[in-house]
Amino acid sequence: MRVTAAELDDITEEDFGEYERVRQSGVCNMWSQDVERIAGIDSTTKLGIMKHYKALCAKWPLIRELKS
Repeated sequence: MRVTAAELDDITEEDFGEYERVRQSGVCNMWSQDVERIAGIDSTTKLGIMKHYKALCAKWPLIRELKS
């Protein structure tokens, strides 16, 4: 079964923040399923964040500035 990406409006600030925390930590490849487990998000949300990353950074600019 193919997983589809969440759309921009379906992604919460909390989910994006957790994804970004994992990304900044560098603990795993962002394509890895480990991201979902560590960030507590599902694969649909992860793919949506990857698809809409620039727009999410613009929507919540302070999240990228957070330090792990």
